[in-house]
Amino acid sequence: MAAWFYSTDGQVHTGPVSEDQLREMARVGTLGREHLVWREGEADWVAAGTVAGLFPAVAPRAAAAPKPTPKNRAFCHVTVRAPGVHVQVPVENMHEDISVAVDQPERPMRSREVRPTGEASPLPRVAYVLLGLFLGVLGVHNFAAGYVGRGVAQLLVTFFLFWLVLPVVGIWIWNLVEVCVTRTDASGRVMG
Repeated sequence: MAAWFYSTDGQVHTGPVSEDQLREMARVGTLGREHLVWREGEADWVAAGTVAGLFPAVAPRAAAAPKPTPKNRAFCHVTVRAPGVHVQVPVENMHEDISVAVDQPERPMRSREVRPTGEASPLPRVAYVLLGLFLGVLGVHNFAAGYVGRGVAQLLVTFFLFWLVLPVVGIWIWNLVEVCVTRTDASGRVMG
């Protein structure tokens, strides 16, 4: 049995493989009818679909039902509010168009950036700074300002790694930066 070579891109030739391996590749879809194959003794590369017995035989299709005329054919139009999406589905035996529009209210994207609202925060800045300096490793200043995620992170790191010096020093530096940089609470209100 002659060895086969194949090319799926017309450039790179792969092989040798047996005819059984080629049939398996055709069955699983790795080798398409348009891909090129060649075996020793052949003059030139040919499309895999032209090789007898390589692909399973296709059963002849039954005669198609006549298409309905535009007068007795209707469409169900589904409009999705997304860029470039429009679906049109034919519906048989209907005499009117049905339009369905699905609208979802636009929700503003949640931003991590807190913009000052101009309102005064109930937490004075002095209290925030003092809490950060004296109880900052526990995240108390962040809880007081409404930054629960930051507070939980600082509390957990301190709780689980308090016996190591480096994480506590790292959280202390984190607190100093927060105390110097943070001017608003979690609601965007300026701490006075």
